[in-house]
Amino acid sequence: MANNYKSETVLPWSRLLLLAAILLLVAQNHTWAFVNLHDASYHANPEKLLAPQTALHVAGIIDGEGNGHLTIPVAFSLALNRHWELGAGVRSQWIDVENHLPHAQFGLRYSAAGSILEADLWLGLDESENGLALSYGIAQSMSSRFALYYQAKIGFMPQFVYNDALLGFELSATPAFRVGRSLQIVWGFDLGSQSNDFEKFLAIDMEPGLWIPLGSDGRLALSVALGLAGNFKEDVRFRLAWMKPF
Repeated sequence: MANNYKSETVLPWSRLLLLAAILLLVAQNHTWAFVNLHDASYHANPEKLLAPQTALHVAGIIDGEGNGHLTIPVAFSLALNRHWELGAGVRSQWIDVENHLPHAQFGLRYSAAGSILEADLWLGLDESENGLALSYGIAQSMSSRFALYYQAKIGFMPQFVYNDALLGFELSATPAFRVGRSLQIVWGFDLGSQSNDFEKFLAIDMEPGLWIPLGSDGRLALSVALGLAGNFKEDVRFRLAWMKPF
């Protein structure tokens, strides 16, 4: 049975306050939007950093932009040992009934001491774009009821950047509050942009949600992300993700 990583290091509250201040300051002058890198992982619930495990990952993402985009990623992860995990799957996005953007996805994750390193390769099928994403994450347990998950991601190639930029990036922090024995209430904050036209593509997300255990170490993740303003504004995005270990 997989266990969540926990660190005995107590995170100073000053870091949380500093992060909040930066997000609020940037939001005063820039638009809010979503970043392609946010869903780069083959994991159905990538914010929750887990030890390697063999599992099925399925998600449904409804993006409120325009008439609504539907994305369905399906992947399988294989635990090679206590540190290494392989992942592979397919991801299908429907802009409308006739506009389908499929990808094949392959990933490799290394986990140790409450942190993860992950690489995800997206291979565009049909007319879809290719992409490569690298991620680093840290899980810190501040008490039996409160944990914080940090992630930093960089992305390359057209799937993750616009206008031939060298790279895109995303920084995220996800506080998680445990209610009862297993239910967790989370509120994610994400900030991202790219090397070219930094201000134009600067993006900030807020994504509250629930992480719900489903017996035999399976879990369900529900979240709603809201965009507030700007040229890349999305009205709302819903994500439902399910993971079932074997």
